Amino acid sequence: MKEPTMNVTERYSNFLLDLKNSSIDFSQAEAFRLDSGTTIISAFYDNGGKIILAGDRKAAYLSRSGDGVSALETLSARKIYAIDAWNCFGGAGMGTFIFRLGQELPFIAKRFEQDRNYPLSSYGVAGIMRQFSSSISMRVGAGACQFVLCGIKPHPVIFNISAMHVQQESKYCIIGSGSAAARPIFGHSWRANMSEDEIINLTLNSLMQTMRNDVGSGWDFDNAPMIMLLRDKLTELPEKEVRERLKNLSQKFQENRGGEE
Repeated sequence: MKEPTMNVTERYSNFLLDLKNSSIDFSQAEAFRLDSGTTIISAFYDNGGKIILAGDRKAAYLSRSGDGVSALETLSARKIYAIDAWNCFGGAGMGTFIFRLGQELPFIAKRFEQDRNYPLSSYGVAGIMRQFSSSISMRVGAGACQFVLCGIKPHPVIFNISAMHVQQESKYCIIGSGSAAARPIFGHSWRANMSEDEIINLTLNSLMQTMRNDVGSGWDFDNAPMIMLLRDKLTELPEKEVRERLKNLSQKFQENRGGEE
């Protein structure tokens, strides 16, 4: 007997019900936050015709021993996700929900299209993500998660999404605990007409310099950032290329600092 297919409304409702009735120990989940040591950068380039989305992969959290002593630990964590061939997102906040959203959102977006028999635009995806963010905030607080959605359907757009708002950005969007440090580095050199090579190097350089000064997560090449590019379709930059670019940028960084670490 064929198992009945769960439609998108049921899937979405069940996800929200899971949040409402979750058995997660939120006192522990709160300690595992991706906004502690997180920097997500998204920006237009090529005169607004293309978009880059990048995020570090190192997270900091507090571990508690039996005698109540807390220690700062770090781990590798995925913070940006593909939704489909035209949309991707990055998240800062409670890792539990960001990971779950990364798993569920591709399915839900696809089923929305199938159930309604018309293409789901990037604006529609932004609406779905706003509902997720609002539902999460009702369970654990308004600051639980913040997202950046990048899409090219029907045209390139960047949305800054939280429980309180969906804001369309005109230049770039930077979120996470590292945003205050990354914004002046990135914003000083960003130009709308940057080439792909220029925007990748600027993004990596901003992430590298920001994380070097992050007391929570720090910097190392074992957790090289992830980069996604939205041209005609979504492309993830190979890790080998990211590491090679980081190596070159790091050498220049050291030379400019006189060889100091």
